[in-house]
Amino acid sequence: MSKFLGREYDGHAGAKCITLEKSEYDKYNGNGPAIVHVHANAKIEEIKYLGEIFPEDLRDAINTAFKHPDAYFAYCSCYELIDAQSLKNPAIAARVLRVHAETWADYPFEEE
Repeated sequence: MSKFLGREYDGHAGAKCITLEKSEYDKYNGNGPAIVHVHANAKIEEIKYLGEIFPEDLRDAINTAFKHPDAYFAYCSCYELIDAQSLKNPAIAARVLRVHAETWADYPFEEE
C-alpha cells in the first residue's frame, strides 16, 4: 500500500476517504471527479478535475497519470478525496474515460 493510501479512513456510507491537509488546500478547487498526482512523501502535487480537461486533452492526461509514480482517480468533496483508486490499473483508466464522457455530456458543443 502506498503511503498516500495509508491516510485513508472509513467515511460515511462505507466509502474510503482521505482528508486533505492544510498544506494541500491550494490544490483543491471544489467538488467533482479528478486525477490526483501525489509526491513520494504522500502529499498531493496536483488535482486535475475532469470537468477542466478538454476531451482532446484527456488522452495526454491519462498517459501522464500512467507515467506518474503515484496517481489516482478520486472524487473530491469538502476537502476530501473519496474512493481514491490507482491509475496504474487499466480498468480505472477506463473508468476515467467513462466518467469524463458523462461529465462533458452536458456541455453544448457547436457543430462545425
